[in-house]
Amino acid sequence: MGDIMLLVYIQNYSFLTKVIQYLKQADIQYTTDFDMNFSSILLAEMNSKSLKIMDEYPDKRIIFMTHLEEGKIVHCFQSNQKRSRLYRNRYHSFFSKCYKLIVSLPYFKTLFKKDCDQIDVIPYEIPIINISRNTRDIYQKYHLNKRKKRIIVIDLYYDYVEFMYDVAVRYPKFEFIYMGYQPKYLLTRKQSMVLQKLPPSIVYIPYFNENIFSDICKIGCIVIDFTSYLLNRSYLYISLSFKSQLLLLDTPLYQDFLIPSKHCYFFKTKDELLLRLGKIIDDRAMNLTDVGYDLIRNYTFYEIVQKYRDSLQ
Repeated sequence: MGDIMLLVYIQNYSFLTKVIQYLKQADIQYTTDFDMNFSSILLAEMNSKSLKIMDEYPDKRIIFMTHLEEGKIVHCFQSNQKRSRLYRNRYHSFFSKCYKLIVSLPYFKTLFKKDCDQIDVIPYEIPIINISRNTRDIYQKYHLNKRKKRIIVIDLYYDYVEFMYDVAVRYPKFEFIYMGYQPKYLLTRKQSMVLQKLPPSIVYIPYFNENIFSDICKIGCIVIDFTSYLLNRSYLYISLSFKSQLLLLDTPLYQDFLIPSKHCYFFKTKDELLLRLGKIIDDRAMNLTDVGYDLIRNYTFYEIVQKYRDSLQ
């Protein structure tokens, strides 16, 4: 892009400061002052203010980072409801006005390739995590059984509680750490009935963050991940960083990023999950942990800085 001055307009404070940190480290000229002389504008939210800026500065090159919008994008592109279709059209229209898109995964590059000629991928950085100093602290803190091997299950809203029941009943020698929560008044009658009969080998962790999840991964051996993509990429990175055998609900989000049966195992149905899990437990499946770790181990701060430099200079 040559030597440019980049105006950065991002309303989300946390994301703004992170982007500024990368730009400073990459020695990219930027400003947040509209009175400065700038040639490009970096945006990260699709809202009325962004549209107004685009209309007020038609001669400026608009660069849009999708990272803050990607959760909403995934939802509306996987739903066929009228509201979702409306949002899809808005995204296509909005991105067609951009000079460049910066996305976090190849999936989004594929999704909007017809809307914008220039699309770069800048992944999320591996999170800096704090874990308990020793495993004894983890066992005590979360009331876990030291004598059992643990399988971690991420199911944010108990949407897959029937899967949880079948898996826990089939493998009673394992301790299952069930991460997620849904209050009683939002549960269906069927969910409530299944939850009431789940075996005692299941330990509930209703609240979790990256540090708690890292603690659990430190002493777990298998992660069954239904819904962490609804949070952020950090939970996937943590699973791979701790070299857990990862079973991931198949979603278009990770296409062209994670290769099935190379970086992790995907499943679509309960039968597929039970089949793949059984092979892992019986040592009849290839251990993919080293290859999965190698995929993301370079997503460090300085690697991301270089990607900013490559994309924005």
